[in-house]
Amino acid sequence: MLILVETAAFKAWEAYHKATRERVYQYGAATILLVLYILFMLMGRTPNVVAYNGVDIWFWLVEQVPYGGTVLVSAILALWMGDIVWKDLKGIKTLRERREDSQKKAKDKNFSPKDKAPFRVNPYYILFGTIEGILWGSLIFALLPDLLQLCFQVFGENSEVPRPFDAMESLYAYNSNALQDIALALGAGVFEEIMFRAMFFMLMFHLAKSYGKKIAFLKQFDLKQEELKPFPIKVPKHDRKSNPYLLLVFLSTVVYSASHFILPFGDHFSFFGFIFRMFFGGFMYAIFVWRGPAMAMWTHVIYDLLYFGLRWWM
Repeated sequence: MLILVETAAFKAWEAYHKATRERVYQYGAATILLVLYILFMLMGRTPNVVAYNGVDIWFWLVEQVPYGGTVLVSAILALWMGDIVWKDLKGIKTLRERREDSQKKAKDKNFSPKDKAPFRVNPYYILFGTIEGILWGSLIFALLPDLLQLCFQVFGENSEVPRPFDAMESLYAYNSNALQDIALALGAGVFEEIMFRAMFFMLMFHLAKSYGKKIAFLKQFDLKQEELKPFPIKVPKHDRKSNPYLLLVFLSTVVYSASHFILPFGDHFSFFGFIFRMFFGGFMYAIFVWRGPAMAMWTHVIYDLLYFGLRWWM
């Protein structure tokens, strides 16, 4: 009986895992986060907070662009993904799908395009996905400091790793309220995942192909790639025995962590803070690849909300 229960549970998890990688769930979740980010930015934006996430820092024009640079990008992405989700739900083919049908028709005159069936959403998957993101974010929030402490002890470093309660100085400097903190969490969750877990790899692949012949260091990153469908995102194909693969993932965590210390908008540099964010970036990369970009965004948002919640509570 126990074996049957375990088998049924495994099959249910497998079905849920596969289904939630479908475009409607992934794009739908990302669209909701983007819309929420826009709403909270419009309601709570203040001159006291110049950068609402690690990507805003890279805009540099954030003070000249109404409501922050990433809000404009958010609106475009939300409209694009929202339109695709709506068409999938209604059974309407997207422009890309119609173009693919036309290309097949041009090659084969006997080709007859099939009608697109409306996508049926399972509400339980939405509920489980919401809970899953909360669990991942909560586990990382609760256990990451202890994991980091253990690693330091293994390598003979007895220094105490600062707890989240001790890392509030940069937050107090913002003088932000709850609405602005939620905007900060949403912005970081969405855009830092896009930039440091997606665009970073695409940039490195481009540099490896374009300049690999001239620069030996870049040539090693011309790795096998896999697409994180349904998003048009490519990441290095998982290979634990490949040194360039491990180095590239490591570099992604270094760049992600370093982005938080870019002054004048970033935090003041600290060794523990840098290593802490590298570990966090590693966990986010694993979720990004294993469970999809939308789950990584949601997990990141939950983690940041818990982090900001400490200040509300204190």
